[in-house]
Amino acid sequence: MISALTIENYRGFKNFSMNKVKRINLIVGGNNIGKTSVLEAIMLIISKGDPQTIWKIISGRGEIVNYVGIPQGVIQPEISVRHLFHGHEVKLGSAFKISAIMTQANKSIDVDFKIIEAKQVDQILYASLPSEGMDTFGPKIALSITRSDKKNPLLLSIPLSSQGTLKQNTLQTLVNINFQQFPNEDERAVFQYIPTTSLTGQELISMWNAVALTAEEKRVVEALQSLDDNIEQVAAISSPVIFPQFGQKTGFIVKMRDLEKPVPIGSLGEGTWRMLVLAIALVKSKDAILLIDEIDIGLHFRALSSMWEMIVAASNRLNVQVFATTHNNDCIKSLAMLKESEISIQRIESFDGPAIYYSADEIRVAATRNIEVR
Repeated sequence: MISALTIENYRGFKNFSMNKVKRINLIVGGNNIGKTSVLEAIMLIISKGDPQTIWKIISGRGEIVNYVGIPQGVIQPEISVRHLFHGHEVKLGSAFKISAIMTQANKSIDVDFKIIEAKQVDQILYASLPSEGMDTFGPKIALSITRSDKKNPLLLSIPLSSQGTLKQNTLQTLVNINFQQFPNEDERAVFQYIPTTSLTGQELISMWNAVALTAEEKRVVEALQSLDDNIEQVAAISSPVIFPQFGQKTGFIVKMRDLEKPVPIGSLGEGTWRMLVLAIALVKSKDAILLIDEIDIGLHFRALSSMWEMIVAASNRLNVQVFATTHNNDCIKSLAMLKESEISIQRIESFDGPAIYYSADEIRVAATRNIEVR
C-alpha cells in the first residue's frame, strides 16, 4: 500500500504531497483543483511509468490532437503528451516526477518523466516507425521514463513529434520491441480505475470472471440488495457481442423477486449500475489499488452508508487500498459514521503544497458538528 505521495510539475501541480495515507482515502477539494490528477499520478507510480498507462490517462481525458489517416486507410488516434507537464509545455528539459512511499517495504519509489533530445539509438528507432506525423526536419525529441531501480533505471524513450504528440501505432511498436517490460493485462493489473463515466458493459463483463461462481458473487448481490431488496440474482449475458450504440449499461441482467423474467440492469437506474461496478471492481482489485473518480455518482444519499460499508468490508477482506474523490458532503458524512480507523480525508487546497489530512476521529467530529471539510 501507499503511505505517502509526492507530485512535482505534473499537470496543475507544482509541488504537491499527500501524507498519512490510509487504506480508505477520500480526496476532496474544489473544482479544477487536481483531484483526478492525483488519481492519475497514483496510476503512473504504481504502473512504474508504463507508457500504456500514459495512453489510457491522456485518451481518457479526451486530449486527442487529431486523427490521421495512414495509407492503408486506417484511422490512427494521436494524443498530446504536453498536457501532462506543468504549464502544458513540451520542450527540451521539461520534466515531472512522481514519488511514493510503500508501506510493505517502507521504501520510496520514484518515476521521472523528461523531454530529451533523441539519441542515436532513438534516431534508429525513429526510422523504423511509421513516418506519418513524425517530423522530417528539426531536432528529434523523446519522452524519457526512468525509475528508482538500480538494476534497470531506464524504462523507455518514447519518440515524439516536435509538438509533443504520440501515435497509437508508435506506442504499439515500442511495446512490441520491449515486450519483456510490458506484461499482459492480467499480470499488469496492479490497479483498477473507475472514471466518472463508470465502466462500460464490455469492460465489466471482462472483470466478471473474478466474481462469478465464487463466494464474492453473493456479496455483489448483497451490495445491490442494499439499494433494492427485490434483487435476487445478477448475471452477465452470455452473448460475446455488446452493442455500445444501445448504451453503456449493457451486458448484465437481474432477477427480481416480484418478476418472472429477468430485466436488464439498466432498467434499475444509475445507482444500481454504479454499485455493481464498485462491487466487481473491488474483487478485481484484490491485493492491489482501486481508484474511483466521483465515487458517489448516481447514488442517493441514503445509499452512501451501504456503499461505504461494502467498500470497507471488501477492502479489508481482499487487501485493497482505495482512493476516491467526491464533491458531496453527504458522502463525507456517511464515511464519518463508520467505526473504522483506517480511513482518511485528504483535502486539496492548492496546487503548491501538501493536502490537509483529516483522521478518522477528526472526520467524525467534523460530521457531528457540521464543520465543512470539502
